[in-house]
Amino acid sequence: AVRAQEVPCAFLSPVDPAILPDGYLPEGEVCIERERFEIEGRQYIFADVVGYDRAYADRQFTLTRDTVWRAVTLYAGWFEVPDALFIFGRAPDATAQAETIGERAACIVRVDDIALRQGIAGDSSDDQFRRAIAHEIFHCVQSHDATLDNDYVVWRDEASAEYFAGLAIPDSLPGPQLYIEFDALIGETPLYQLEFNGYPFMAFLGNDGGPEAVVAFLRAARATPGETAALAHLGYYPGIDDLFHRFAR
Repeated sequence: AVRAQEVPCAFLSPVDPAILPDGYLPEGEVCIERERFEIEGRQYIFADVVGYDRAYADRQFTLTRDTVWRAVTLYAGWFEVPDALFIFGRAPDATAQAETIGERAACIVRVDDIALRQGIAGDSSDDQFRRAIAHEIFHCVQSHDATLDNDYVVWRDEASAEYFAGLAIPDSLPGPQLYIEFDALIGETPLYQLEFNGYPFMAFLGNDGGPEAVVAFLRAARATPGETAALAHLGYYPGIDDLFHRFAR
């Protein structure tokens, strides 16, 4: 179904606007709902912010729709995936390709109107865009699924979102910067302090034991913040010493 009615963006939100960060849906920001559909009983809404340059919008919608179907269907094999609203337009942080805010009930993904990853040799900009959207959808899973620690832990959640995005869009490639920065940090930085650069470890875990190993690792997390919890999480995972030794080699 396609609608052209202009409404406050907050009216379309499947997340209570009261929990959104200040300025996330600016007061008075108006959206046009473009499409809504269901996948396995979950509702997905596409809208764009009134007044932005729609030169690439139709292509972005097509790529995003394809990714939602792929990612939701895949992730639902292991996790509960929430309803989501995708808002196309200038994201609050102009340097971001996409940002996600979620709670147990639903999720909002804001996609910048010029959202395209940097060109990566051997990959297409379309697949990089799809991978970015699949990454954000997994952030929705992380904030929603009851079997996971729903608090945001940067290294764990960014690494696992990138891993599952690669499963959803298997022809896409991870950014080489993830490896460059990992190599520069890991000699002196604990794994749980790598922030956005832990993907190589998560990819190794997935290659070693398959997606089920990554799922088990995520479910072993404790809903307790800080270094003590991070160490407990890593220690709880069966065979972590041998796994990390092989990873280091």
